[in-house]
Amino acid sequence: MARRVARAVLVVSALAGTSSGAVFGFESSAVGYFPSVVVMDGGVTMTVTRPSEPVQIALRTNYPAGWGSNAIFSTINAGTSFEPLIFDFDQGLSMLVFETGDFGADDDSVTVLAYDGPGATGNQVSAVTVLWGLRNFTQVPPEVVTLSPSAGSIRSVSISSVGFAGGQSMAYDNFNATVGGAGCEPDLTTGAIPGQAGYGVPNGILNNDDFFYFLAQFAAGNLLVADVTTTAIPGSPGYGVPNGVINNDDFFYYLSIFSAGC
Repeated sequence: MARRVARAVLVVSALAGTSSGAVFGFESSAVGYFPSVVVMDGGVTMTVTRPSEPVQIALRTNYPAGWGSNAIFSTINAGTSFEPLIFDFDQGLSMLVFETGDFGADDDSVTVLAYDGPGATGNQVSAVTVLWGLRNFTQVPPEVVTLSPSAGSIRSVSISSVGFAGGQSMAYDNFNATVGGAGCEPDLTTGAIPGQAGYGVPNGILNNDDFFYFLAQFAAGNLLVADVTTTAIPGSPGYGVPNGVINNDDFFYYLSIFSAGC
């Protein structure tokens, strides 16, 4: 089946969340294929990508109750793609809960791996395997997946599924993220030298490596790391909430939280 990939990154508002975390849904999303999908809630940003394939948001009227009409759907080219979905978070999470399932009784299984670094890198801190089997949404409710590392925090999640024709055909929605973990917000890296082990992976220690890592990402325009606030004035609306723009406010916000320590 032919498809068109939107050139722009899709940025949508998410469902209302709580002060301790965020709830991500896709009801405000445009339907189609995108290089990446970005959803924001509760001061947390989730970015969904794949290594080279687009991310699909599919419209269906028969999703499970509570899903609405839009969800992330992993089928590409009639289920022949093996590429995982990568979910990146701009803050460390102590827990991530989401729902998954399928419409066809085609023996799917899902492997979910959580990491303490961006882009499914760093240390694996949690893992779950879902054996969806021959069930479908008309028979049973969606499977609830819970990732809760005993140490460290979740910064990214890789989701791979295998089903009919050896490809992926699972849907995903209702992502509930709880901010927290063993680290702290300004702890960004183990070392400041690109290419070395631990680069961009928090290690529970706040030092100059973290500051210089932030500077490097700030200069490179890396939104996942350096977009940390809307304003640098404590107490103002948007303080500590990313806004998709990197400017001096982000630098001075990071300087403030770095100086405060962990």
